[in-house]
Amino acid sequence: MRKIILGLSSAVIGLALFVVPAFASGPTLFGSAVIQNGAVNLTSSGASYSGIDFPVPSGLTVNGLSNLQVNYEATVGGCGGGSPRYQVGVTTPSGPANIFVYIGTPPNYTCVLNAWLDSGNLFDESNSANKVDTSQLGGTFYDTLSHMYSTYGSYPVTDISLVVDSGWMFGTETILVKSAGINSATFSVLPTSKDQCKNGGWMNFITPFKNQGDCVSYVATGGKNLPN
Repeated sequence: MRKIILGLSSAVIGLALFVVPAFASGPTLFGSAVIQNGAVNLTSSGASYSGIDFPVPSGLTVNGLSNLQVNYEATVGGCGGGSPRYQVGVTTPSGPANIFVYIGTPPNYTCVLNAWLDSGNLFDESNSANKVDTSQLGGTFYDTLSHMYSTYGSYPVTDISLVVDSGWMFGTETILVKSAGINSATFSVLPTSKDQCKNGGWMNFITPFKNQGDCVSYVATGGKNLPN
């Protein structure tokens, strides 16, 4: 699954809540993303990329997005060049486009190395520092959340991904992820009990479990039976 993102602005240089999600499946990993030591390792080297693709509930629109959050650590390179970011794919009257939600400290969206950080809710309108890039939709690079909602709120959301791809800037960029929040659902990396796998809970994990049994088997074997 390719996540080649075109048109990033040059202006950018630089545990779990177990709720049953309204999703048909769980997250999937793409590119060079792997699970290591209880975290998702997202690495970009040169032109390569990696990330996590999250399920999108049927009928979700931009107005329905109330929370994007991630608990992360930059271990190599850092944050910059538009990475890491949430990428929200939408359908516009002119065709598909992306809203970019950059992670880190504005205006260049940088971050410290080797420290676990919580982004907080990137769609919290009370935080004036939280901006979105709607330039692919005809908006601006540092757009406000209120303008995004009022102008593009009716657009259907087709994809939500967490992307790391600034190896071109750092040589190698590595971001570790422990958990991610999409609206009311929090996706952690691994289950610690069989009960967390039940009643749709297996879809709450970034680890790509195939079904409930796959998740239960992982817990029952102490992690020896890896996800399918």
